Amino acid sequence: GDFESDVYNLDAIINDNGIMIDRKFVECAAKIDGDARERLLDEAKRITGCDNPMSPQQLMQWLATRGIKTYTVNAARVDEIIKMTRDIDVLRVLSIRKQLGKTSTSKYSTMLSVIMDDDRARGLFQYYGTRTGRWAGRLVQMHNLPRTGNIDIPSARKAVLQGDVDNIELEFGSVTDVLSCLIRTAFVAPEGKMFVVCDYSAIEARVLSWLADEKWRLDVFRTHGKIYEATAAMLYNVSIDDIKPKDKRRDHGKVAELALGYQGGVNALTANGASELLSYNQMVQTVESWRKANPNIVKYWRDVEDAVIYSIKMHQVARVGRLTIEFIDDTLYITLPSGRYIAYKDARLEDGKVCYTDNDIKRSTVHLYGGKLVENIVQGIARDCLADAMMRIHANGYDIVGHVHDEVIVEVSDADDEAADAIKRIFDTPPEWATGLPLRGEGFTSKYYRK
Repeated sequence: GDFESDVYNLDAIINDNGIMIDRKFVECAAKIDGDARERLLDEAKRITGCDNPMSPQQLMQWLATRGIKTYTVNAARVDEIIKMTRDIDVLRVLSIRKQLGKTSTSKYSTMLSVIMDDDRARGLFQYYGTRTGRWAGRLVQMHNLPRTGNIDIPSARKAVLQGDVDNIELEFGSVTDVLSCLIRTAFVAPEGKMFVVCDYSAIEARVLSWLADEKWRLDVFRTHGKIYEATAAMLYNVSIDDIKPKDKRRDHGKVAELALGYQGGVNALTANGASELLSYNQMVQTVESWRKANPNIVKYWRDVEDAVIYSIKMHQVARVGRLTIEFIDDTLYITLPSGRYIAYKDARLEDGKVCYTDNDIKRSTVHLYGGKLVENIVQGIARDCLADAMMRIHANGYDIVGHVHDEVIVEVSDADDEAADAIKRIFDTPPEWATGLPLRGEGFTSKYYRK
């Protein structure tokens, strides 16, 4: 309780301090975005002869005149049509549709609407914004910003500041793509300061391995940390040294790691883009091999689900490893190692399956199985690790200006050479309640935020 009220107070401090926004850059970007959209729309009107080529109805009618019958122009269908047609006009119009569909650039105008007189935006983080206790993004939604990618940021920003649309198109291709990549860089450190951006490497995989006590994975995380390579080596039965950074097999290992930790199967692999790498049969094989290599994790899903069912049925306290599970009145409480709990109101068994009513999603009934419970638990613990690190960073006199998922943005003096290492050390040190959890922070310093 005391710890959480301290976290709550720190949250207020972070929200009150705000984070600086590069006003001039954002104004230029918003203007270029508006102009570019207008130009694209005019071009689409010219090609199609429609008065609003972005209206699905009008677009589908025009596509029909080009011999393409379709009942939807959603993103997936547009990609299908692009793959199958050679018609230059169709390709161009659909490419324009994709560019205009990028909502990310509208964040520039949002920034202008929330920026204050001192060029800072405040109130961007909502404490306990999710069931697992993680923060939620507000206003400029820093939690879903596009990646910066590998464009030359300084020259791209310079081109935007000069308002030079032609130059941007010449050098970088699509204007909307570039603006989308540059959104993060609108958050800047003030004169005389810089950002230290630090995040946890693979925290969910680390927490999961620690909870389930999956020895070989813990060894990976306590040494080189290359879990994608290690999983690939396991899938292909080769030595980890054979798996090089650009190796397709590493992609296979990565996709398996991202998709399978929470009881996912072929659908989860597909959702993570595995179908571009693997056939259906290979995906089935991947699920099988991954589960065989991680028997403790598979057992952990089952143990958590069994304990929850037992607790609801018998109204008894159940313990699984580091968790305490109890059912009081109509609410299921899962107490995490930090002492904080995740609560599911109106929990019950239907046909032997665990359900609860989620008031956030129109009072719908949500089915909870082992993997889903474990995912919530792992994300809850990852959140507690971040909160603990934030408290320690703050206690050491550093100013946190933002945080996203498992990452913290700290504003430090340009002259402070120690800050980056000190903050990384805090990330590397687990909270007191997490002995043996192998955490690792990765950070960099920068004048602006990027990913």
